[in-house]
Amino acid sequence: MVILGPGASPAGHRNNGVAKGYEVSMAEQVVGQASTEVSMGEDVNVGKLSFPAMLSLVVGSMIGGGIFSLPQNIAAAASPGPMVIGWTITGIGMICLAMVYQKLAIRRPDLDNGIYAYAKAGFGDFIGFNSAWGYWLSALIGNVGYLVLLFSTVGKFVPAFAGGNTVWAVLAASVLLWLTHALVLAGVRTAAFVNTIATIAKIVPLITFIAICAVAFDVGVFTEDFWGSHAGLGSVFAQTKSMMLVTVWVFIGIEGASIYSKRVRKRSDVGKATVGGFLFVLVLLIGVN
Repeated sequence: MVILGPGASPAGHRNNGVAKGYEVSMAEQVVGQASTEVSMGEDVNVGKLSFPAMLSLVVGSMIGGGIFSLPQNIAAAASPGPMVIGWTITGIGMICLAMVYQKLAIRRPDLDNGIYAYAKAGFGDFIGFNSAWGYWLSALIGNVGYLVLLFSTVGKFVPAFAGGNTVWAVLAASVLLWLTHALVLAGVRTAAFVNTIATIAKIVPLITFIAICAVAFDVGVFTEDFWGSHAGLGSVFAQTKSMMLVTVWVFIGIEGASIYSKRVRKRSDVGKATVGGFLFVLVLLIGVN
């Protein structure tokens, strides 16, 4: 339906009145049809995602291969002092981003095609296309990195997968990726359920690791060369910058709830899941680090 505005034609004001009357008539028909559907007992939330499912999507999207290699990567870039500074800056910056997603979800409920819908609405088709293409590309590269890490780990026990980039590893990774794709095609609720199980499977060993390290924590070791003056890692600024390059990467996936906003039961759950999932993962990341 084309909505006529005051400047749509030389007789814009006259036509506008006709258009308004037509819109009201159409609106009455839509409301009547919706009332009939509700009276017939149709549940509009059938197939929609609940808040726990959305929260699991955010947490599961952010917890990838990065968190498991985080201690090694940051230890090579910074000492404890610069590390604390870097986490503080990153945490503040990312919570601001999470709040942006929350506000957008509330103020623009009509945009439900993911973060690229916001780019398109704000800056036009060209920027929207580049945002969507860039997001797809980052997901593609992220999947490759995660699968290589996964089969490299399995390769410690199965020599055929050693390094994560052998022919057998590539074939197995491809099968796993297509199985995941098949789950999504089977229905978003099915995929969300499997994602919840996978997320729990990732969180349990991380919490176990944090608990073990907490018991063995030694303040003396932690404060030794606190600012890295003897570690040869550079100045405090250089160390902070280097470790932040790692920390920003591990937060990719914070937009997970926005991607599935069209399938959520309550629109407000998008923002809540984004902020809640971010805070939970931030605690995990700092704890592991």
